[in-house]
Amino acid sequence: MTIAPYYPRGEVVPEHRGTAGEWEDLVFKNDKRGRRRVVRMVYEIVTFQALREALRCKEIWVVGAGVRSR
Repeated sequence: MTIAPYYPRGEVVPEHRGTAGEWEDLVFKNDKRGRRRVVRMVYEIVTFQALREALRCKEIWVVGAGVRSR
């Protein structure tokens, strides 16, 4: 099974702070027909990096993550 390098056309891929700035040229590429496409692998990497940073800054949290049971 091969994984397509781009998300399918028409699929909604949310933009977030990880897809802007330095990463934008890597996340968004034009295909052979000149259409702006989202590169799947790069998008997923920057999304996980943005989530990691938001967790570190406590902008988001996982319910029950701080609870320890014995």
